[in-house]
Amino acid sequence: MAGIVIVTILGFWAAKKFDEEQNSHDSKMIVIDEVAGQWIALIPAGLDPVSIVLSFSLFRLFDILKPWPVSHFDKNVKGAAGVMGDDIVAGLLAMLCLGGMRYAGLI
Repeated sequence: MAGIVIVTILGFWAAKKFDEEQNSHDSKMIVIDEVAGQWIALIPAGLDPVSIVLSFSLFRLFDILKPWPVSHFDKNVKGAAGVMGDDIVAGLLAMLCLGGMRYAGLI
């Protein structure tokens, strides 16, 4: 959990700094947001290989399709909060889905 907090804090700082220096927003060169989101999605996975693959798959699904509220952060939130926010929310959605599947005994 500490790693998630550290990566997220560094991500906000790095995204803000990069966007300012490059005069851009959410450049494809910024990947620390993906790291934070994926690590969040992995929280309920434990060491189970199936859960790890599902965690990655669910995170990528939410990150690519951008359902609400992921799309809200992607389209409406500016700056580092927008860069980090959509991936953090995609990670949270994946975490909730995976946790629900584990709780329901589906995996």
